[in-house]
This record gives sequence, C-alpha cells and structure tokens, in this order.
Amino acid sequence: MRRHRLAIVAIAALPLLIGPRGLHAQTLDKQLQKALDAGDMDAALKLAALDQSPADVRFFFLDMVRECASEMTCTVALAPLSAKPARDLSSQGAELPVPQTGWVVVTQKSKDGTGSGKMEMPYGTVGGKPVVLGARLTAAKVASLRASSNESLMDEALAQGIYDSKLGERRTDWKKVATRLGAGGGEFGAFLVQRAAALQKAVAANDPEAAAAAGGRWAAMVFGAEGYDGPVPLKARQAKLRTQSQRFLHDVKVLGGYQLGDDAMLMVEAKDGAGWTARGPILVSRNEDGFDVAGDLTIAYPE
Repeated sequence: MRRHRLAIVAIAALPLLIGPRGLHAQTLDKQLQKALDAGDMDAALKLAALDQSPADVRFFFLDMVRECASEMTCTVALAPLSAKPARDLSSQGAELPVPQTGWVVVTQKSKDGTGSGKMEMPYGTVGGKPVVLGARLTAAKVASLRASSNESLMDEALAQGIYDSKLGERRTDWKKVATRLGAGGGEFGAFLVQRAAALQKAVAANDPEAAAAAGGRWAAMVFGAEGYDGPVPLKARQAKLRTQSQRFLHDVKVLGGYQLGDDAMLMVEAKDGAGWTARGPILVSRNEDGFDVAGDLTIAYPE
C-alpha cells in the first residue's frame, strides 16, 4: 500500500531496494489524495477505520470519495491536533476507536465553480499505520438503544405527529383513530418488504437501473439515467448505488403498525448496510403512483 525509497549502493540492486522503503515514506494524505482522485473506494476504505462505525458514517466517507472523483476537485492535507480541538462525541454517545493524532483536511471545490467546502476528519494510528478514524457508539449508548422497546419507538414517532394532507396539519391522535395492523403490516408492509429485497438485489447486481425502478421517487432521482444536466454515466450511477447501499435496509420484517387512510406507520426489524440491527417505525404512504416510503425514526446498533 505504501511506497518506499532507499538509497542504494549497487545499481543492480535498485529494483529490489526501492519497493520496501517507498511504502513507508508515502503518507496518509498522499495515499488518500490518490484514492480520491481515482474515485477508488476500496483503496480509500483501507485508509480508514470504519469497521465499528454506523452505516451513516460509512456512507458519508464513501460519498466523499465519489464526489471528489466526479463533482469536486479535492485537495488532502494533514493538520496537527493542536490546529483544532478534538470534537466532543460523548454527547452523541460516540467515541473514536483509538486516540486522535491529528486532522485530515479535505478541501473541496466544485468543478463547475459553483461552490466549495471543507471536510475535517480525525486520524490516528491503527495497526501501526495512520488512518482516518470513524466514530463508534459507546458501550453505554449501545446498551441504551438495545433497551429501547418497539412500543416506545412507535410512541415517539406518533407523538411527533404525521402530516395529514386533507387536514393540512400534523395529527398526533393516531393511536385513537388509526387501525391497528398485525404482523406483516398488510399491503403496506408487503410493499416495504418487497422494496427492500429489490434494492438489495440491485446492489448485488450493481444495477442502478433496477434500484431506480424499485426505490420510489427518491431512488428514481438519485439513480436515474437522466440528471438535471442531462444523461448520467453508468459508472457515476453505480458509485452512487454503492455509497447509498450503506443506508439500505435488508432482511426486513414488519411486526405490525397503524394505518390511517393512505398512510401506515409500520414497526420494522431489519439489518442495515453495516450489518447492524435496525428497528423502529417507518412511514409508508400510498398515492396515485402507488406506495412509497415517506420517512422513518429507526435506530441501529451492532450485534
């Protein structure tokens, strides 16, 4: 992974001696720069400790790689920890897997000149090499999530209210007026299970066209062959599919829920793209085009 350079005495030994030292000389910023320029997600993942991170953290990291290869011009640099105080993740029930050494700073400029930005990611040493550090949940946070009952998650979602287009307001009285759904969730639940299976099949086949057809309006916009500026290359659509797949649920089971008119709040248990247990309420709505997912309040935690 790293390149090595070594001063040599005999010219005949040059091919043998350059390789080993060159690898150690190449720094994290140079390796990550190369991966971002190429849009090489596999190479980038080898430079990050994300095995214990939630699906969203993995998504944002991979999506940065995608953007830097297709939409942004990115420049990678390292900064010492003294350049900026380490973030306090404890309030979010999160922590870094090892002590932070410094910052990886990725400066981004859109290729069409319309915008710019900067990403700052902690890095530290894992297995003797510097890598980008992805946050993980603390043991206490995991225990708290596991202890959350499905009933409490559903009550929290219903208490926030669900928008009723006929009334033009959010309704918080679902438990009183909605119809209780049993295991499977009826036709709303059947749609959700089928949708998740179709998206997972599309991911396995690296087929954004299938994902666009299976995932509703959102997926049609994200993975569709036509974008705002014209046709979207297949490679770009496949890159989006890989990044977004971290957030997809699979092996979905619908435990029940509530239905009110063309909306159903379903209680779901599933796995996410990180292989974590994901559960909680998902809102499915029916319109003139059929069913679609309208929102969720799910939680996720490692096995």
